[in-house]
Amino acid sequence: MKRLLISLLALFSTGALNAQFIVGWSGGWAPSRELNREIYVYNLLNGPNLKKEMGEVHWYQGVVAGFTTPGEGKFVELLYNRKRCLVTSEFDSAGVPMQRQLKVLCNTWNLGIGFRSDGWTVGLSWDFGRFKGKGRRGPESGIGDLPFDRLWVLDKTRLLGIAAARLFCQETIFVQRDFGPVGVRAFVQIAGTYNDMDGLDAWLFGGDLNYAVAQRQGFANFGVAVTVKVGKQ
Repeated sequence: MKRLLISLLALFSTGALNAQFIVGWSGGWAPSRELNREIYVYNLLNGPNLKKEMGEVHWYQGVVAGFTTPGEGKFVELLYNRKRCLVTSEFDSAGVPMQRQLKVLCNTWNLGIGFRSDGWTVGLSWDFGRFKGKGRRGPESGIGDLPFDRLWVLDKTRLLGIAAARLFCQETIFVQRDFGPVGVRAFVQIAGTYNDMDGLDAWLFGGDLNYAVAQRQGFANFGVAVTVKVGKQ
């Protein structure tokens, strides 16, 4: 799969498919129900000691970049989509202001097809990538200098050099309105697979909540992307 994506990217970037470059931003909202249940328990158990409770994982944003075939009618596109959400709790430890930060990341290659006509676009894509969680804890004054620890997936199973348990598959349905080179896209991304959030309980609570059975979470979400096409229209 990794070689296929690299080959497709090479086809687009070398002009073999008469492609236009796209760059932009996307943002939206994700339910993240299982993950937010963990955060709820964390806030409940630590409430008296927290100056600021950890927020729920919902709102995200990130960069979109890739290539699309130009013109009206049928098209093919390949986009790289980075999504980020960071939530933080604040507390004191021995009189020192501290923070605990949880970062949720969803990075995917989106291979899409669709149809364009009169400034409107409809389409769908198959999305392959990784859904990751990272966390760090430290003094508020210097937490930005600390590295994030990986919270999931800790599985060591590998396939063609890739951590197989970290592979993430999704599907996206989208509608877009173009204003010259600028496109405004509304989309719904469906979680095709779910990842074990192993390591999260130990990081939040110091032990397992559910008899060493990790909660599972996908990253279903919906939102808006604003992109600009670079090159001949």
